[in-house]
Amino acid sequence: MPSLKALQSLLRLYELPEAEFTQLHLRQIPESRSLIAAGALRESPFPDSILVPYHDEEVSVDIEPYPDRSGVWRYTCPETGRRLTVSAAEIRTYTPDCAWLVQNLAFQLSPSLQPDPEALISGVLWHAGAHTIGERVVDVLMARRVDANLATVVGFLQTRTFRQPTLILTTGRSRRPIQTNVGRFIPLALADCLHDQSGEARLDTDYLAHAIGLPREALVTADQVNFDPASGKLRLPGKPETQFTGDQQIAVVYELYLAWQRGSPDVKAAELLKKANTSTPSIPQLFSGKKDWRVYIANPKKGWYRLAV
Repeated sequence: MPSLKALQSLLRLYELPEAEFTQLHLRQIPESRSLIAAGALRESPFPDSILVPYHDEEVSVDIEPYPDRSGVWRYTCPETGRRLTVSAAEIRTYTPDCAWLVQNLAFQLSPSLQPDPEALISGVLWHAGAHTIGERVVDVLMARRVDANLATVVGFLQTRTFRQPTLILTTGRSRRPIQTNVGRFIPLALADCLHDQSGEARLDTDYLAHAIGLPREALVTADQVNFDPASGKLRLPGKPETQFTGDQQIAVVYELYLAWQRGSPDVKAAELLKKANTSTPSIPQLFSGKKDWRVYIANPKKGWYRLAV
């Protein structure tokens, strides 16, 4: 993949109605050479005619290769009738290749599957295949110029069945949510889903998982979270291993650990205290003898607790 800066500039090009770029345009696009080399900008077929200025408008004139000089073409000036020359590099144009972008996104999500993206609406919407994000399999779509084609996109989505929720990566920033009566579609600006990795633009799969509503624990492998009720030792990612003491503390932490394993990590304080078989009126009081307990046990909302994963 090109660099993050180059890909961000490319995303802006996808939002143009009919994007076709000459050498003059390319010089204004950051890292345009690397985009061409990667295949992100596709070379257009060489034209039979070009537009040239004539009075207050542009007119189409035929071009022909110059017989004695390689890479040079010529045309007849519509005003003077003289033969003028122009280089092939000036005539050659490029267009953004949406299929290239969809293919690369799909490959980053599932490099072992070699997915074959499907064009759903020509030039507007593509299906990049089904991919596992976190622990959930979702359909991933890509769309350009969503706001300009919103009615068409919504109409199409209502004719197909997709895995729920469905992720739509947009080349621009959609100002309106995509609402249908057939499921939950989550549009995300692709620029927000990228980060720099060793000089290349890469999809941030952790961000994608959070954005589509996957719980944080779905992003953590089982060996990063472990609790041994026999010893009271707890291991959480990014934190030093710690040890809880006393049957009541261990009972609470074990219940939180089991809840995390079930995928429903939030537990009511009353249920935890009941599991601990304690007369202590609150969780903070139960753990008052362990100063760092809040590093390992979170309080996401009043009356509820979970492991701080």
